[in-house]
Amino acid sequence: PISVFTENGEKKHIMDDRLLPMARSSIPGLVERLSESLVQYGCGDAWSHAVEGSVSPLGILESRATGAALMNEMLEVGLKRDEQWFDFSARACLLQASTGVGLIHGIAHTLEPILGTGQSDGGWGHARLCSTILWPVFDRFIRDTEKWQSFTSEHMVDESAISATLHSLFNRDDYLAIRPHLIEAWKLILRHPLTRINCSLVRSGDIARFTEDIV
Repeated sequence: PISVFTENGEKKHIMDDRLLPMARSSIPGLVERLSESLVQYGCGDAWSHAVEGSVSPLGILESRATGAALMNEMLEVGLKRDEQWFDFSARACLLQASTGVGLIHGIAHTLEPILGTGQSDGGWGHARLCSTILWPVFDRFIRDTEKWQSFTSEHMVDESAISATLHSLFNRDDYLAIRPHLIEAWKLILRHPLTRINCSLVRSGDIARFTEDIV
């Protein structure tokens, strides 16, 4: 967040949508030309940023409120081919840039150079990796934490609707394809700076959560 000083000299952190680009271009019909897979990866990536940014231990009350408002808008639009998702993605990136992310991105950033970073439907780009690991991490490391429960109750976010949305993004085949690489790279993932700011502590033995069946 931006740091400013109030009239009484207190330091305050603020979230400001003016940090988004002042001018953004829209390519007519672009969203209609995207494949179903890329639409799914894009939505999953936006949700990954929004969820982790909202409950990051580096966040503040204002950033959590911003994340909650964004999630409610995303829930209202739903997972579909809609130009609003470009704006949702930009705002989610602004949120995570202001607060930090966690294990989803610690895994994605570690595996990107291992699996290759091609952004096509068949490549393992950032958005596809985040979308793939979103549900397993949310299910095993986030949704039962005190921080997540406090966030959803304090900011009136529909936890069950979010869980259903994130689960609907889960591609089991993609997850099973990357899981051996995730297990092999676990020590590197644990040392990644983003993993260390996860909303819950991640330990070496937690790799067992990924070896168990995830549905």
